[in-house]
Amino acid sequence: AAARQESSTRQLSVSPTAEVATRQCTESDLYAGWPRVHHDPLYAAARPNPLESLLGCAVVDLEHASLSQDEILTLAREVATNGTVVAGLTRLRLGSVGNTGNAGASAVADVLRASSTLQQLDLGHAQVGAAGAAALGEALRGHPSLATLLLDWNPGVGDAGTASIAEALVGNLFLTTLSLERSAVGDAGAAALADALRAN
Repeated sequence: AAARQESSTRQLSVSPTAEVATRQCTESDLYAGWPRVHHDPLYAAARPNPLESLLGCAVVDLEHASLSQDEILTLAREVATNGTVVAGLTRLRLGSVGNTGNAGASAVADVLRASSTLQQLDLGHAQVGAAGAAALGEALRGHPSLATLLLDWNPGVGDAGTASIAEALVGNLFLTTLSLERSAVGDAGAAALADALRAN
């Protein structure tokens, strides 16, 4: 028995330990040394792929970042398709990145769909419309970890987008904070949210 216990201990001691993502990463971390000024001649060239810099990031904070929609799509694709990156991500902030739009929101929805650890998603003031909200709603259905979704200052969301989010909330036991301030939520959208809350 003692020999078996010793063998078990040896096996545990050499088992690889998974690296836990702990870093908070900003635009300057992901695109180190790259000019942020759009009229700089170097900006015409594609910025480096941020994949390597994303490794180990628990928080990706790109609020107010100077990103084109193509860069947002690339970033979202790299996160969603890389198991190591997406497994460690807990917060994704794209607030006030005005080029996000519906295409960017749909790409971010893929990140949400691929992640079982994301807890906070901020897409406030990002030109997200009803179609983008619908994509996020689809990814939100049954999501096991997202607790906070911020969609403030996106007037294009409106009642239609709010209804899509509301449908996804039925049966969702994890989301505790949903913010739609200044996102043109009218009576119909408010009623859809109320129905979802009653269903839960």
